[in-house]
Amino acid sequence: MAVLPTGFGKSLPYQLFPLIQRERGRNGIVLVCCPIISLMKDQVERANAIKGVTAAYKGQGLDRDILSGKIDIVFASPESLLGDWRIELQHLA
Repeated sequence: MAVLPTGFGKSLPYQLFPLIQRERGRNGIVLVCCPIISLMKDQVERANAIKGVTAAYKGQGLDRDILSGKIDIVFASPESLLGDWRIELQHLA
């Protein structure tokens, strides 16, 4: 666990993971559980600014892209991960 101030790079591990996986010839989705929609929106914007990384949050209208594996980093609320959506995501694993 890292308790650091804003701007100290806590998000970098999951933002860089898709790039590292692609470098190794692998694919995968990073799932980030976040309880605050405004924080999800901010993190999606920051992640999408990284060349080669695509990010979205559940409820953004991109569920089809998420479930087809076109999105590298998916942000979702705890509530959405407890519902049917969790089962759909398991098919991507």
